[in-house]
Amino acid sequence: MKNRFLLLLTFAILLGCTKDDLYPIPIEITLTSNEGALEIHYAPNKIDTLLNTQGTAKLTVMENDVVRIRSICKCNGKVQYNIKSPTFSHLSFLLAYGDENMHRISNQ
Repeated sequence: MKNRFLLLLTFAILLGCTKDDLYPIPIEITLTSNEGALEIHYAPNKIDTLLNTQGTAKLTVMENDVVRIRSICKCNGKVQYNIKSPTFSHLSFLLAYGDENMHRISNQ
């Protein structure tokens, strides 16, 4: 009886652990902005800059990472950008120099 309980408990634990839970999934995101300049913080210690002359930046992040986007343009007015992944698209605004937004990237 005791062995049967341990076997069922082990099976339940193994069934609860899926491959997706164990390994983060890389997700490609696209940032688009035609005005101002953006500083993009992602992954541990990675920083990129998106200038208005570039227009688009493609980054690979891990699922559930937080991407922090900050306005580094001392231009007049707001900076608009769009962040896209295979499963979502989000239009955001940064209203002033130094403003920042955070986005959690998920595959769902």
